Amino acid sequence: MKRKSTGKRLRFSIFARDNFTCRYCGRQSDSVELQIDHIIPICKGGTNDESNLVTSCVPCNQGKAGIKLDQAAPNESDRLRLAQELNEQMRAAERARLMVSGRKDRRKAVMEFICEQTGYPSFHEETGRTIFSYVEQFGEEIVYPWIERAAEKTSHDQALGKYVSGCRRSFIAEQGGAE
Repeated sequence: MKRKSTGKRLRFSIFARDNFTCRYCGRQSDSVELQIDHIIPICKGGTNDESNLVTSCVPCNQGKAGIKLDQAAPNESDRLRLAQELNEQMRAAERARLMVSGRKDRRKAVMEFICEQTGYPSFHEETGRTIFSYVEQFGEEIVYPWIERAAEKTSHDQALGKYVSGCRRSFIAEQGGAE
């Protein structure tokens, strides 16, 4: 079928009906060039009837080519599902950010507690990582007394780490568990 021009008035009417927004991707005329697209392509027997026309941005229209609209464009339930998935992803990302932030705050508090107990301004990073892993596994209420005892009985941070590790082994054995 020979392509017939839609005319400026009909094109503007379709753009206005669709709020100057691409029906495929949602981009608007202020960010992308818009065109008129045929729901049923001319090559498949479509017409220039208003009910067969939609607003499309150039990239979407070129990508769609001779495919029918129902095969290419997301419908309202697809848009809602995608929006819901995006919201869920954003909430998950925020939870992860808060968890990482909370973990950093908890680690900092553990390191400050070790420094307070030992009087050291800092200590070996591996010792700190090991003790923090015990705090994550058993909680502050279990591990802090180990740190206090270790600080009373040792003179350097690596010995502190070994003492706390010994407390952990004893604790696990008392609980009847294996390491």
